[in-house]
Amino acid sequence: MIDVLVIGQGLAGSLLSWQLSRSGQSVVIVADPDGAPTSRTAAGLVNPVTGQRLVKTANVDRLLPRAVALYRELEHYFDTPFFHEREMLRLFRSEKEQQVYEKRRNDPAYSGYLGERFEPGQSGASLIDHMGGFRQFRTGYLDTNALIDALGDYFRQQDDYREARIDYSELQQTRDGIRWREIEARRVIFCEGYLAIENPWFNWLPFQPAKGEILTLQSDGTLPSEIINGAKWLLPTTAGEFKLGATYQWDLLDVTPTDEAKQTLLDALSQLLSKLPEYTLVHHGAGVRPATQDRMPFVGMHPEISAMGIFNGFGSKGSLMIPWYAERLVHYLKGDEALPQEVDIKRISSGKAIG
Repeated sequence: MIDVLVIGQGLAGSLLSWQLSRSGQSVVIVADPDGAPTSRTAAGLVNPVTGQRLVKTANVDRLLPRAVALYRELEHYFDTPFFHEREMLRLFRSEKEQQVYEKRRNDPAYSGYLGERFEPGQSGASLIDHMGGFRQFRTGYLDTNALIDALGDYFRQQDDYREARIDYSELQQTRDGIRWREIEARRVIFCEGYLAIENPWFNWLPFQPAKGEILTLQSDGTLPSEIINGAKWLLPTTAGEFKLGATYQWDLLDVTPTDEAKQTLLDALSQLLSKLPEYTLVHHGAGVRPATQDRMPFVGMHPEISAMGIFNGFGSKGSLMIPWYAERLVHYLKGDEALPQEVDIKRISSGKAIG
């Protein structure tokens, strides 16, 4: 019997499995060979202060150090770079945003995150910055594909990886836990992304999935070295490539790229750069973010079936949030600590009949 069966090998399932394994628990991952997790489409942006109201992500002073530490640990283990620090240039889009910036800039809680503002034309990059902007620190991006591949190979080598599309009817409760095919586990943790809306044990959770599309472009022209954040964002990666994103759509949950989103993003590029370089389209990706109605993840065990749990709902902030909350879940499963109340699914199930 193993300790934990993890369903899904996106970023959440991969990092949770790694931390479970490193804590001494036996793990088997089940990944759908025909399903590409949204983590593979995501840009992996790590941005602690977001939105036009410039709000710090809840618990970011804990989340960010743990995320960076884990990614550095994985880089050392696999001898591969995964997390790339990049400053961000935020472009003002309204006078209200300028006012919010001035307020946040004087708030000690935002020290180290927000840099000096710059006036129009002073960004040092070929930007369309009619209202100026400011530098933002402690930002960057995670190469999610490289990391997921490395962890997938690791668990394959340990013979702790199964390729299969989960048929929920194959998961059977036993006296000691859960049985799936030939595997008996004390617990099963679902890390299925937005597909959790179809999970018969957790479909009552108030997910709010959002489709997003991203372009990867190649250019020999000069590009800014920073992440550019205006109405959309531009992320320079390596070898003249950059990513451009992202769109949001709540009424169409599929992973099919659309011409409409492509044109929206290309139009946004022309509104970000004053000197548009020649480029070629390398990839057009689409995925569905597993966002939630209260914008906090869903972590914890089913209120009636203690052997079934979920680790999901990180939306567009998975690269930042998953490491610390995965560590919390590992400690919880070992009986060392309670789950943080803000993510524990008891906040949803308390006082509610679960069908």
